[in-house]
Amino acid sequence: MAVPKMTLFTDISRLHSFNGFVKLDGVRPAEARDEVVEKAAILVAHEKTGSRILWTGRQSQVQSKAFRQLLDRARPKRVSLKKAVVIPAFQECHTHLLYAGDRREEFERRNRGETYLQIAEAGGGIRSTIRATKQAKAPELMRGLISRLLEFAVQGVTTVEIKTGYAATIEDELAHLKLLVKLRAAAEKNKKLPRVIVTCLAAHAIPAGFTEESWLARVEAEIFPFLKKHRLRVDAFIEKSAYSIGRARLHFEKALALGLELAIHADQLSRTGAAALGAELGARSVDHVIETADEDFLRLAQSKTVAVLLPAADLYTRLPYPRARKMIDAGVRVALATDHNPGSSPGLDLTLVGLLARTNMQMTLPEVLCAYTYNAARAMGLGEELGALTPGRRADFICLKPGTQLTDLFYEIGPRRSLAQVTSVWRDGIRMLPAK
Repeated sequence: MAVPKMTLFTDISRLHSFNGFVKLDGVRPAEARDEVVEKAAILVAHEKTGSRILWTGRQSQVQSKAFRQLLDRARPKRVSLKKAVVIPAFQECHTHLLYAGDRREEFERRNRGETYLQIAEAGGGIRSTIRATKQAKAPELMRGLISRLLEFAVQGVTTVEIKTGYAATIEDELAHLKLLVKLRAAAEKNKKLPRVIVTCLAAHAIPAGFTEESWLARVEAEIFPFLKKHRLRVDAFIEKSAYSIGRARLHFEKALALGLELAIHADQLSRTGAAALGAELGARSVDHVIETADEDFLRLAQSKTVAVLLPAADLYTRLPYPRARKMIDAGVRVALATDHNPGSSPGLDLTLVGLLARTNMQMTLPEVLCAYTYNAARAMGLGEELGALTPGRRADFICLKPGTQLTDLFYEIGPRRSLAQVTSVWRDGIRMLPAK
């Protein structure tokens, strides 16, 4: 049997595996034991199915007889990480990166007192982005996508979820999905980009000329087969100004019958019951969950569904922050994401998101770290692949400057300070950034 190519990463001053979060399955992560290895090494096997961690431990163990026999056979490439502190890579589980244009004027209107719903009813909001995106050519959209992905990569993100949702016709929605599938394939070949998870949010705004029923009927008939073929996910914005929970349930049930995974925009502006529906249907995540009731928290805690909190969007829209403390204490798995989009959350800064979580949602640092690693991976269906550095998982990690403490993270913000500790980012055991 042929021995796969391997890489031995050495000279790690301190390795934080985050395996404690895994052992608790993302529930109440502040109670997790911080499993740390000093003077560590990581052995990675590169196979056709992906690069996996074979072993982590103290570097001195590499000198054992059994280990040396393996290394003599495999002849791994040796990479010194130069006394770096190593942690699992971050995962970004909720974005709307595929768009053109901006909504600067709308931002000013909100600051002058107009509400999100008032702007939407006047033809602004999502519909204005739909118009700008329709006018853009595919190369322009692709350049925007890659630019935004690289903004995440420099912060230590190795996987990014991207939703559609800015199409007014079935043809445009399919074109956007095809563009994202093309980007996903390119990212699989080019390890300098984060891998891409594609979610169909055709049920975002109801396009002009359609009713809720007529639009979703066409989506299910003409787009769902494409989603099944390419293994894409399904989302819906359940809200008074968007899609009803009754019709969304039918939409999701049809998706589940095809083996598709679900994410749900839930309870952002009002309590619709969408978070409870997500728990009932086994959605990977319910996102926003601002107006979610206490009894729905209990339903989420009894399920495997992750609550994805998006505090940067709440900052921009002046909405209440989700009750993260109540959720976590109830046993709900909580993830964090930027919700990057041109209207309600145009930022791409992970540190700002984490800082808002700590200051405005009373989340502890372990809870924020878990929310942006293991629980974010779970929200994308990658909980067994990413979010920790243990054997069998992908070798996605961040190298921090020697001497960095975890308390240095999600603390300072600014053009350079928030990234001051990051020296390199690795995806599947291959260096993403900086380029050699």
